[in-house]
Amino acid sequence: MPARFCVGGAALALSVAALPLLMELSFQQSSSQEFFALAAQAQEKATFKLSGGISHSDSLEPLPVSERVGAALGGNAGATVPSNIPPSNTPPANTPPALVNPYRNSNASSGITPAVTSPVRMQPQVPPPNQLYYSRTPHIDPGQALYRKRLREAAEQNLLATTPRRPTRVQIKVPFWLAGQWQRTETNELSRKELPSGKELKAVGKQVARVTDVFGTYKDRRGNVFMIVPLGAGGAVDRGFAVDYHRVKKYEMILDGKNSAVIKVQASHQVVSKKDKRVVEAYQDEELNRYTLIRDGLVKNDSSVKVFDQLGQPKLITRAVSTERRVKRI
Repeated sequence: MPARFCVGGAALALSVAALPLLMELSFQQSSSQEFFALAAQAQEKATFKLSGGISHSDSLEPLPVSERVGAALGGNAGATVPSNIPPSNTPPANTPPALVNPYRNSNASSGITPAVTSPVRMQPQVPPPNQLYYSRTPHIDPGQALYRKRLREAAEQNLLATTPRRPTRVQIKVPFWLAGQWQRTETNELSRKELPSGKELKAVGKQVARVTDVFGTYKDRRGNVFMIVPLGAGGAVDRGFAVDYHRVKKYEMILDGKNSAVIKVQASHQVVSKKDKRVVEAYQDEELNRYTLIRDGLVKNDSSVKVFDQLGQPKLITRAVSTERRVKRI
């Protein structure tokens, strides 16, 4: 009995001695869990994520050099050609063979180099001009015909290369409850954050915003509404000293519920000075507009806009809500 008591007392002593260590380990485990939970909450707040895993892009592709700050409107519109270059009768190195006159270059239609011989006086074998005019056999100069043929082919190729090709029109089906023309008169900005720091900025709050949205281009015989995706479509906003030109690069409609849809749009912006016609500011933005049906003819728009610089790096993210009323059906 005393031996058992000693063994039990020793076990109890070890348990009491290990109690602080177990409490410390438990506290560290709970602290780590709280830390990861807070980090996950912070990450969730920093990114606007919708149902179905729809969220903003981390970054975008950089804008072309011709669309960045300092570029002239229209590419090399301000470039000039020097006028002190002496004229030359030799065709440039990049001139297509079809544009080289075979009469100036006797080797244009043949790759064989003729042998150089001393001139020999011979009697002219060409018939008098009047016989060519009065002959029943038509006279065709092979060299001239070949030159004209090559010139015509080159002109056709240049015409095809310079003719702008119409982009392929992509059509998507629009849900019946969203089809039509919608208008909103005001919006309420709830949050505004600086990226990538995540610093909270002062939200604008309620402001006047008269916007018209159109979903649907035509209706088929069965009553289904379709719309043409506005890829490449653009517009302009006058800022006074400059004009903000924008162009749609990506447009996507995602149905994430029976009465809800997400419109994901990416666009590029070039703010062009009115004075010197140069880009003074360039940026990109990505919009996530989630439309939810409240009742027939009334929808709620939960919008998030993420702004990127000209190199595609995130700079700002905002979130706003508004309501839109349908003013016209398709």
